[in-house]
Amino acid sequence: MAEGSSHPRPDGDRSLEALWESHRQTSKQLEELMTTFGRFAEEMRNELRQIRAATTPAARPFAPATIPDARQPVRHGQMPRRAPELIPEYSNSEEEDIPRQEQSDSDGEVFFPHPARGRRQRQQRIESDGFRIKMDIPFFDGRLHIEDYLDWEGAVENFFVYMEVNPEKQVKYVACRLKGGASAWWLQLLQNRMREGKAPIRSWGRLKQLMRRHFLPTDFEQLLYLQYQQCRQGSRPVHEYTEEFYRLSARNNLRESENQLVARYIGGLKENLQDKLELNSIWSLSQAVNFALKAESQLQRHYRSTANRRTFMESNAGPSKVVTPTTKLPEAPSAPTNTAPEFKGGAKTRAPVRENPYAKPNVIKCFRCLQPGHKSNECPSRHQVQLAEGEEELDQSGLQDDIEDGVEEVLADDGEPVLGVMEKMLLAPRTPVETQRHKLFRTKCTINDKVCELVIDSGCTENIISKAAVQALQIKTTRNPNPFKISWVKKGVDFLVSNLCKITFSIGKMYICQVTFYIMDMDVCHLILGRPWQYDTGAVHDGRLNTYTVEVKGKKLKLMPVGSVQTSAPASLTMACLIAEQELLQLRSEGCSMYALVTSDVTEQPPLKTPPDIQTLINSFQDITATDLPPTLPPLREIQHQIELLPGAVLPNLSHYRMSPREHSILQKIVQELLDKQFIQPSMSPCAVPALIVPKKDGQWRMCIDSRAINRITIKYRFPIPRISDLLDKLSGATIFSKLDLRSGYHQIRIRPGDEWKTAFKIVDGLFEWKVMPFGLCNAPSTFMRLMHEILKPYLGKFCLVYFDDILIFNNSLDLHVGHLRAILETLREHQLFLNLNKCAFVVERIPFLGFVLTPEGVMTSPDKISAIQDWPIPRSLTDVRSFHGLANYYRRFIKGFSSIVAPINNCLKSPTFTWTPIQQRSFDKIKAALCSAPLLAFPDFDKPF
Repeated sequence: MAEGSSHPRPDGDRSLEALWESHRQTSKQLEELMTTFGRFAEEMRNELRQIRAATTPAARPFAPATIPDARQPVRHGQMPRRAPELIPEYSNSEEEDIPRQEQSDSDGEVFFPHPARGRRQRQQRIESDGFRIKMDIPFFDGRLHIEDYLDWEGAVENFFVYMEVNPEKQVKYVACRLKGGASAWWLQLLQNRMREGKAPIRSWGRLKQLMRRHFLPTDFEQLLYLQYQQCRQGSRPVHEYTEEFYRLSARNNLRESENQLVARYIGGLKENLQDKLELNSIWSLSQAVNFALKAESQLQRHYRSTANRRTFMESNAGPSKVVTPTTKLPEAPSAPTNTAPEFKGGAKTRAPVRENPYAKPNVIKCFRCLQPGHKSNECPSRHQVQLAEGEEELDQSGLQDDIEDGVEEVLADDGEPVLGVMEKMLLAPRTPVETQRHKLFRTKCTINDKVCELVIDSGCTENIISKAAVQALQIKTTRNPNPFKISWVKKGVDFLVSNLCKITFSIGKMYICQVTFYIMDMDVCHLILGRPWQYDTGAVHDGRLNTYTVEVKGKKLKLMPVGSVQTSAPASLTMACLIAEQELLQLRSEGCSMYALVTSDVTEQPPLKTPPDIQTLINSFQDITATDLPPTLPPLREIQHQIELLPGAVLPNLSHYRMSPREHSILQKIVQELLDKQFIQPSMSPCAVPALIVPKKDGQWRMCIDSRAINRITIKYRFPIPRISDLLDKLSGATIFSKLDLRSGYHQIRIRPGDEWKTAFKIVDGLFEWKVMPFGLCNAPSTFMRLMHEILKPYLGKFCLVYFDDILIFNNSLDLHVGHLRAILETLREHQLFLNLNKCAFVVERIPFLGFVLTPEGVMTSPDKISAIQDWPIPRSLTDVRSFHGLANYYRRFIKGFSSIVAPINNCLKSPTFTWTPIQQRSFDKIKAALCSAPLLAFPDFDKPF
């Protein structure tokens, strides 16, 4: 290659100048390519700016003049270019698939990119332009609920309007969002139309018409209007009533004026709130809502201040003479009316007001419904105390149902003062009273502070009062302008009715009525209310219960007859003479003497006969069968109850509960007995929880500790509690049973030394702490089961079962049973565990255990539990449903297909509100019938196939 080379240079060889010339040409080509690429990039940026600046998202192609064809071969060093494509406005349909370009197999040609990448780029462009937000049609599962469907329908139409969906595609969008029952209905509709040769549904309007016809009742507009018309505040707070009012107003869309809305809203409020709002001039609905919230807050402050003053008066009131208030009747109106004064003696309720912006923060929590904002004695779910006067026995079998339905019972009057006694109303089924089958409705009323006998007879054509009552009450009479004769009083004798009088009478404290009576001589009663009274008042008669229901100022009152309770047989409902809460508090503030009656069911069972050899065996263990625990501490065993607190937890220090003097003396006596037994000791603990007393089944009292505060900061231990079904499966082949019951089993376990201060409780007289394990601690069941398992471990599953303080010994031979019973008793003596002989049973073939009855043939339900289920009333709240469901679920093994039968009741429990339909009622009746005829279940034999 060099000039000085001795070798000759070939013809094809390039010189140095040729190499430089080739380099210059290559550089020139590269510059041209870079210029072309820069121009192309600038055109692309301009095109993108034009797309972003467009005022509508309509689809537009790239300018074909500025972009080469995608099918042109790419020269070496040149970037491939994308073919023009459309940017659609919106697509979510199967008919609008993005067309794919065929990929070429030629070398050097441009391949069209994957359509998924194009969709992502288009989505990014649409989102970057800001014209669309991410939204979709909600799903619809076909629930037959009016407001749910209307909400879904409105959401669909809003989606179509905002997204500007083509009407031809709306049906497909809706069909894709149907599921469950709605999807099944849509598929069936398509198949039916195909079989009938009908055209497919193409418009949303037609689909909406068909869906409304299927998923809405034909009178749904009437139902919504009725709800709107009947919208009342009731016992709810103002904010809840306002929310429902706004919702129903929007649903009905009646085009009412602002003044009409205000009048409707105020008319649904409580009367005391209406009185407050009538003092102001209100011109808008928002103004009415604002005033109602303020008025509610003022009334609540007034109620709290009144309650505080009442508490102070009660604490300072001394014993004085019993005063019985009398009720003065109002002046008689000029025309026959059926009126009653506003009843203000009922138990007042206060709903939670946390959402009221004008109310002060309230941290009070109700122990009845577990909701904040009120106390348990002011709980809205608490049954109202009814008003009753008199000593006659009255029919109250339907009392509980009427309380729930908003119907208040009006009982007979009596001239004697009524002693205020408050008792717990027992739930009972609503059954007809047989004694009323042949009786007229009789009750007592008050006229001029005198008690008179009254009969309601729908067969009597007039209202009649006896001449003797008119003379005794000195009632003014007038001449009858149209005298007439009646002959039904005495056969063959006609009586001329020439005088009449207008009388105002009252029944109880709630029903007052003025009626025109014709005067005649009779001695069957003082007054007879006939067809004219029933017609004027619209009274409704219940023939089975023999009651009359009247409506006074929108409030239903039920007039109850006297003598409606059978005295020969035990009543299913405890009789309760009750007065209103306000009147009771007034009597208390006046110093009236009051007494509370506490009832308890005592069932005496005949003592079981124990065989002589077994009785001899029991007598040899008298040291562990004493009538009471020894007055010393139990031994310090290896298993003690320990309390581990969460690190950094705040120690509780709660005040003691307020008690009556009698309750305080009972609590003092119990505490002193525990001190004498050395079970408790005075404490200097930094934490304390309150103590209270509760009645036992035998009429005695038990002290309980409210340990919830200390349990919340205690570390929980998870020792397994045995499953009852597993225990029963181990009884196969057993024919002889004995049951042992520990006496106050918790008190036979010591607290770990050093943890006593964590069990401190407070009463009025001081602070004490436990040295033995008390009731109420969160880990107490685990500790007790650990101890029993450790002590009886060699015998468990062989011939012994343990469930807390119940020990069951089972065998199929008497000799073996006696030996095993002796072994168990010796083990209990060794560990100093004491028995309660009154709850023990020895060597029997039929024994109750854990709610069941064990026999050699198998296990059966307890007769006591079955009797309770058979008499179980119809549930009126979610709490009643839970109680019945828990008891029925305990015996589910006795009901074939229990899950299917109880499914409607499970659905009721899942709902946030109580709903009891005929479906739940049928399930309720089936469960009761199945349990009342429950079979005897044989013990499983695991040595055989089953």
